[in-house]
Amino acid sequence: SGRGDDVAERHVTWVLGQAEALRQLMPDRPDAAAADDLMIELADVRLAHRHFVDADDVDRALRLCAALHFIALFRMHAEMFGWIREAADRFGEVDHPLAEDVLGSASIGMWVRGDLDAAREYAERAERRATASRHPGAGRAAAEALADVHAFRGDNETSLECFERATELARVQGDRARIASNLADAALSAGYLGQADRARIGIARAWDLVGPHGSDLLSAWVAYTEGESLAESDPAQAIVALEQAMEGAGACSLHFVTGVAGLTLTSLQVRRGMLDAAAPRLVDLLEHWRRAGAWVQHEITLRTVAELLVRAGRHDEAAVVLGFVLSNPGAVESTGPDLERLETARAAVL
Repeated sequence: SGRGDDVAERHVTWVLGQAEALRQLMPDRPDAAAADDLMIELADVRLAHRHFVDADDVDRALRLCAALHFIALFRMHAEMFGWIREAADRFGEVDHPLAEDVLGSASIGMWVRGDLDAAREYAERAERRATASRHPGAGRAAAEALADVHAFRGDNETSLECFERATELARVQGDRARIASNLADAALSAGYLGQADRARIGIARAWDLVGPHGSDLLSAWVAYTEGESLAESDPAQAIVALEQAMEGAGACSLHFVTGVAGLTLTSLQVRRGMLDAAAPRLVDLLEHWRRAGAWVQHEITLRTVAELLVRAGRHDEAAVVLGFVLSNPGAVESTGPDLERLETARAAVL
């Protein structure tokens, strides 16, 4: 009929609208059904991304990738992070309000893959883009990405400072979903620093923003951060929160939250000597991370495997696992009680 170009344009416009509508649901309404709908239309999203990039449509390429960030992370969709990285490489230096966001998202996608050096590079590019930008709240995405890198490198104090800066800049942007998620992220860093009261305050503020009937995704994430941040200071409350996170995440296929909450619960079982219960869960978690290509979480899980093997008296097997974990040049740095447990396991096998 000669209307092919018009139909194609209407199609990609519809796809972008679907993705941005899903992002706008947070934090005020449940979003699992909308996320499922978007995943069903994945081939259409793929086509829209290709169309925008090939046409050098900077605005819509960046808008689509920015809208996909939460889904890419929490549903552990490696292909989406590939799209985000491509847009970041192609358009990350453009003076656009979302260029920094997409660079920051690319950074997060790289640490998921276990490449902390590349994650830092994208985070620093995001920071440079923010410095050159005049857009309100510029620097939020860069601060969040840098916070993650500092956390994985064992610098929780700098990580906390970056997350708190990200929270303040999210307030400037008026992005309640980001305010809630960055408050929860900051609470994690506070928990790792042993600042339980500070962590509780941050979690309470995040819950106030999400509310009892808010976003499925954010509710699961805040519940996880509550459990993780209190795992050392209040294990009983941590278990309640982690079970809530796993239930919520499982109901809406948030594979990342299911995995990290499950790992913290399993780690608490190992510390309490519940080895028979923990061992099969660790096997499942290793497969979970392997399938997703989430190698940072895979390595962190191996540390708990080593601790379990030491507690079970299986020192030879523990030595093999620790040999891998401790010799990996790109490994995540342990701090605080996690470092103490790792050192105890290492001493036991020497």
